[in-house]
Amino acid sequence: ISSLWKHISKWGRFADMSIVKKDIERIASYGLPWDKLDGKTVAVTGATGFIGSFIIKALLQRVKDYGEDISIVAFVRNEQRAKEKFRDYEDLGRIEYIEQDICESVTSPVRADYVIHCASNAAPDMYMKDPVGTMRINFLGTDNMLRFAARSGAKKFLYVSTIEVYGKTSCDEITEDDFGYISSGNVRSCYPESKKCCENLTICFGKQYGLNVSVGRLSYIYGAGMSK
Repeated sequence: ISSLWKHISKWGRFADMSIVKKDIERIASYGLPWDKLDGKTVAVTGATGFIGSFIIKALLQRVKDYGEDISIVAFVRNEQRAKEKFRDYEDLGRIEYIEQDICESVTSPVRADYVIHCASNAAPDMYMKDPVGTMRINFLGTDNMLRFAARSGAKKFLYVSTIEVYGKTSCDEITEDDFGYISSGNVRSCYPESKKCCENLTICFGKQYGLNVSVGRLSYIYGAGMSK
């Protein structure tokens, strides 16, 4: 049974990677305004996470298949793990790794034209195990990346938020005008409360410092390639 499970698990990983590869190729083939990224540098935080890694792979696939002139700055906690994650694109020479805790100020002289801020604890079990850390990553990380974007003279800053900012609603369909209850007395609220606060920080930063910002509230994301 143990040997069979190892075989099934190994096959599952290969199947996952095959699906991911096809997904990435399909994304890169979309008729998006890719020309806006020509000659530009895109910085991505949470680069080895599920969402961040898909974004980076799609951009690098665009370089590989269509010859786009796009460079990537990947903010990671572990450079070796990141290099393994993106090993299929190593020969392109288009990705630079910045290994640091985003709760600390960005001291690297690197610059970016676009900043996509994905870094966050995104697993519910982590909210309960490390609620303070969850809030610190959101609060401090977002502030540091907004300042990095402003210092870079970035054309755009995208904050990756969550559907959880809507709280408990009675709606079958949620619009941007629908907001429910989030209990600030509940430890589990560390995630939606801090994400909601960072949305406002992003908007305020844009208003006060003239940074072009957007917020994307993602729903529950899952699929091939994610950590089981």
